[in-house]
Amino acid sequence: MLKINLKRLLIGLCLAAISINSGGVASAATSQPPPTEAGPAPNQPVADVVNLPVPMVHQLWDTADNFNGNWACGPTSAVMATAYFQKIPANPITIQEGGTHTNDYGFYVSNVYSAVGYTFNRSQNDPSGRPAQGAYGHVIEGGQAWAWRIYDYLSKHGIDYEFSDRSSTTTAQDLDFVRSKLQQGYLVIAGGSFNGYAHVVLIRGITDDNKFILNDPYGNTLNPGGYGRARDGENVRVGFGQNLRSIGWMVVVKGQRSAGQITPNPVVEPDNWNISFGGNIPADLNPNTDIDTFWFDGNAN
Repeated sequence: MLKINLKRLLIGLCLAAISINSGGVASAATSQPPPTEAGPAPNQPVADVVNLPVPMVHQLWDTADNFNGNWACGPTSAVMATAYFQKIPANPITIQEGGTHTNDYGFYVSNVYSAVGYTFNRSQNDPSGRPAQGAYGHVIEGGQAWAWRIYDYLSKHGIDYEFSDRSSTTTAQDLDFVRSKLQQGYLVIAGGSFNGYAHVVLIRGITDDNKFILNDPYGNTLNPGGYGRARDGENVRVGFGQNLRSIGWMVVVKGQRSAGQITPNPVVEPDNWNISFGGNIPADLNPNTDIDTFWFDGNAN
């Protein structure tokens, strides 16, 4: 029997169309001139102005093995932002694709879960025709990632946001805008043109030579071995004209982090309950690894 690895067969840039408002879709933004701001003097080390420690999720290699993530750049960016602001706890899964490894947050991209009284069970087909839920089901509509669906996903986790149409702004204006938001401790999800394709990335920082620091869910666009073919993409520095051609919109993720606190505690669904009775009753949730404790009044028969 010929076994085909669909993730590798379908490797190609994330072809999620980009919504610049609640009703329209644009595949790319208008071109922009190169940066006009001065960078550091020659031979001086380049410093990070801001670089926030956002956990990395690769849309192909850190998501469930039964999910084709080629269209999942928007949902994966939203999950990384939600994880950084501690609205979903680590829920490690083991992935075989790309070499056996685990990822703390890849589960949320395509699986049903509940948070803040809302269940993310809307379903959309992945590129292989398999239904997927979670962030993918909420953000994707007909294979396209919509900006309004991204900020609705954030809002349902209790995260404030700001939408900004960048289709007519200059590069200098975009750099100033992003720098200002990052310095306030916010993240920026950006939809634009990468290597000539529509794509969505998470901007986690900026350098003093005016490069964005990305968690690119598709990987390291500068990797000579091939974009999307390796489990990379974390902490990538990319400037305008260097694979990043233009930006059409931005969603500012205006969350707040609390040291050592995760709120709320999502419930992963569905669960199979195996209950052993005692003073307190531990319940192992399969296929999950979390443990809940229940108290019962009365007698067990």
